[in-house]
Amino acid sequence: MAEKPRKRILKSGKVSWEARYRDPSGKIRSKSFRTKKEAEIWIDEENRSVRRGEWIDPKDQETTIGQLVQAWADRSNREGTRQAYLLTKKNLGRLEHMPAGHLVRTDVYAWHRQLRDGRPWMGKDDKGLAASTAREHVVRLSVVLNGAVEDGILLRNVVKLPKLDAAAQVLRSDLPSMESIQLIVKTLNDGGARFHTMLRVSGSRTQWKPGVSTQLPQPVIAAMVGVALGSGLRLSELCALRREDIDFLRREIRVDAQLSTDGKKRVATKTKSSIRIIPIADDLLNLLDYQVSKSEKGWVFETNRGTPYRAASAGAELRKTVRHLNEKATFHTFRHMFATKLISSGVSVKQVQTLMGHASAATTLDVYSHFFPGDDEVSRQAIFGVVESCKIFARFSENSNDTDHDDQQKQA
Repeated sequence: MAEKPRKRILKSGKVSWEARYRDPSGKIRSKSFRTKKEAEIWIDEENRSVRRGEWIDPKDQETTIGQLVQAWADRSNREGTRQAYLLTKKNLGRLEHMPAGHLVRTDVYAWHRQLRDGRPWMGKDDKGLAASTAREHVVRLSVVLNGAVEDGILLRNVVKLPKLDAAAQVLRSDLPSMESIQLIVKTLNDGGARFHTMLRVSGSRTQWKPGVSTQLPQPVIAAMVGVALGSGLRLSELCALRREDIDFLRREIRVDAQLSTDGKKRVATKTKSSIRIIPIADDLLNLLDYQVSKSEKGWVFETNRGTPYRAASAGAELRKTVRHLNEKATFHTFRHMFATKLISSGVSVKQVQTLMGHASAATTLDVYSHFFPGDDEVSRQAIFGVVESCKIFARFSENSNDTDHDDQQKQA
């Protein structure tokens, strides 16, 4: 039963009304008000929250968004994930010191707009982030607030995820032709691509000058292109691939790690959904068998020193060739080509999601929406034959024949 407000006379002679209630743990909570009416309203609201299971400790309500993001980053076992959430904290702007319980949806909308159009906390010359990067920060904030709800720190998560920007969707025009891919692979194998670089001045150890150099043959990078096309692996996953990750008997690749940015160790995948088993075709199996046969330290893609290729190094070598040929392709392009080939071959959305390591089928549909068959055409194919099966056309046909027969008799 709720306690009634208690009247108290302060030393100053003024009247104060003390409101008291018990929280879910049985602890007495109190607060003073100037009027009895204010005290009664507060008691009713707090008791209603307790009854509905919506009560939040006042101390938790003052926890800032920055503190929640920091705590989430610290609890992560993956260094890559931790750094990603710390980057989001750095981009919170005015939200960082806002009590999480005070956050409303319009605050999130305004923050997301600043992320895209220009972040004032980064300086007046900041141009903002790419749409996909800005959305990732909003996604991470939503994950953090969902965790706060589960921990009883917040009552609800007010974040509504922005729609995937049209620029993040893959179009057919974004993908190179197979002729272009073949030319890229051939040039990587043969070498000869010309690229701009800094060259040492002859006779000096400290002086450099801009110049043009010639790329040496890069057969390992060419092989990485082939594996990316045939498996959809991310570049960091390609770099982490070891011979024990390939089951030649079952014809599949197990993906459960990626290479750290410094190239020194295998670390956990980007997300749990990134852990997956990818069935592979025989042509890719032959390529992997060849790569494994040349491996000295167990890495499928090794440098001359027996170390794995870092993503930055592999990407840089591919860029030299692509720019020389005036093509447009990255390792992520080959991942897109893998996905679109699956879709065009009739593989289900759920299977494509699984093989790509996407967190949800919604992501797969958003990114590759232009490659799934249109709903109208699917509907036509699904319903075709139903009307004909009713034999309605037979009657029309008979009536038509009878009419033709009557006309012929009249003409005769």
